[in-house]
Amino acid sequence: MADAAVRPSPAPMVPIRRSLALLLCAAGLACTGEQVLLPTTPPTVAGATWYLHAVNDTTLPATVSARGIGVVLEQIVLDSAAITIDTTGRWEQRAWMRVFLSGVLDRTETLVDQGTWTAAADTYTLTSAVRAPRTVALIALDASTVRTAERFPSHLTAPLTTGTYRRTRP
Repeated sequence: MADAAVRPSPAPMVPIRRSLALLLCAAGLACTGEQVLLPTTPPTVAGATWYLHAVNDTTLPATVSARGIGVVLEQIVLDSAAITIDTTGRWEQRAWMRVFLSGVLDRTETLVDQGTWTAAADTYTLTSAVRAPRTVALIALDASTVRTAERFPSHLTAPLTTGTYRRTRP
């Protein structure tokens, strides 16, 4: 009984042995030419809400569309937007815009969109379930910034815009 109290426990060596075993297994797989599959979901994007900071490299508010409707010039100004991407393959976007007709505020609009996403490498494709055939391409630039290519106004001829989103509010 006294020997058991004096004998050192092998427990501190177990984590080191496990780490070494995992390292050797990984090295063995690399040497055999087996392909090691990495997750297709960029870990820095899913499970977060991203806030729009700039559109086409212009800070907000920014004009995202200008078109002639008859003799009236319609301008759409984007004031704010946010995209929430969850870890289950769903996303939601909300955008707040003002619509001007011939330079006079006509109305405000809130765009609400949602759908599913797929990922490949560092790019997400957000597919709308509400505003089909709308899709948003989203690329992770780093852990705190993503860039999108999307059409903001609800009309189909809206120009393609690039958005810079961050995890912090502007």
